[in-house]
Amino acid sequence: MTPKVETVYERAKRTGFISGADHAFARGPQKKAPPEKLKAQAAAAPKAKALAGPTLDELRNLVSQAVSKKFPPPKGKTGRLDQPSSGPWVKDLLEDHAIVERDGKLEAIPFEVNDGEVTLGEAFAVEQQYARV
Repeated sequence: MTPKVETVYERAKRTGFISGADHAFARGPQKKAPPEKLKAQAAAAPKAKALAGPTLDELRNLVSQAVSKKFPPPKGKTGRLDQPSSGPWVKDLLEDHAIVERDGKLEAIPFEVNDGEVTLGEAFAVEQQYARV
């Protein structure tokens, strides 16, 4: 005769680790709420607010397009790898400034976005600093 194999649940219940009434397995299958109740709960739930404004990627693209229009690449520069520069590019984007690399130099350009239109301010030179950690 082979000994009876005790399941983990049976052992936990026998040793008092869980009580039969408190454990989800002991309660048996749960009743599903009727569809009318689910619809009423969904209707009473707070509605999510739609987010306004462009995403960060869209903002970066808008600023990049505005920078390219304001500072077009020099004639003859096609962006090929054998050419040193194909025009400005947005290296970093802050809350109200874009850090742009143009002709090997870094500049900060203030910007504003109104109704999807970007207005650029006057560029000023900046430098990147590295600190020892």
